[in-house]
Amino acid sequence: PVSGQLSLNDIRVELGIPSQAPFSLNAAAIGSYVAINQGSSSKPNPANPQTVSEWYGYNHASNAQTIRFGSTDTNACNAANGNYYIQNDKDITTADAFTELIYTDAARTNVADSGFYAQFVGGVWKVRSFTRYSSSSGEWTTSATDCPTTTTTTTVSCSSAVTIQGGLSKYAVCCEPASVTVYFSGGSTLASATNAYTNSACTSGSGIWYRDGSTVRQAISGVLQAATDCTGENCA
Repeated sequence: PVSGQLSLNDIRVELGIPSQAPFSLNAAAIGSYVAINQGSSSKPNPANPQTVSEWYGYNHASNAQTIRFGSTDTNACNAANGNYYIQNDKDITTADAFTELIYTDAARTNVADSGFYAQFVGGVWKVRSFTRYSSSSGEWTTSATDCPTTTTTTTVSCSSAVTIQGGLSKYAVCCEPASVTVYFSGGSTLASATNAYTNSACTSGSGIWYRDGSTVRQAISGVLQAATDCTGENCA
């Protein structure tokens, strides 16, 4: 959760640590049990002393983003979709050039290859160049720009309006949901779609959490992240 009641047991569950295991807040924050998800926009400070409140908003789940890669901007914009991970769950348009790099793995330990990366942000395909220096270092070498007009994916096919549960956080969509209208592309349901939009033309990418039955997914600049569920959310 991002506010309200938060216990040591909630933190154990989020990290996937058995509730009966010996548990130290300090050990958890420095990754002694499992590596901290550096992609989470909120995460505990590893410096002592530790407090439970530092864990508000922490999301241990992998947040793969749909991003394309190529040796040139045109190649990237027309490439097949791939899964990549950006520090702090930023997209290619907002990632800091030096501190919010792009990775091939959920643990953010292997920096992605040098080249161009394209992502559908705000209803438009954007592209940005990246240089890899080592497995742990690199930098974005340009700002994001619109893909060349030759990009093959120029029209997004939208689903009809769908009414499901929505919220600004995972806790909100699981525990305090509201009915929202959303339009999908890449599939007609939350489970099958690749993108979510707030308008019928599918030009305005969504940025909230959605729940349909047991399926929970976050939309980041319209791109739906990996499916999860409400396990571990303390709604009491």
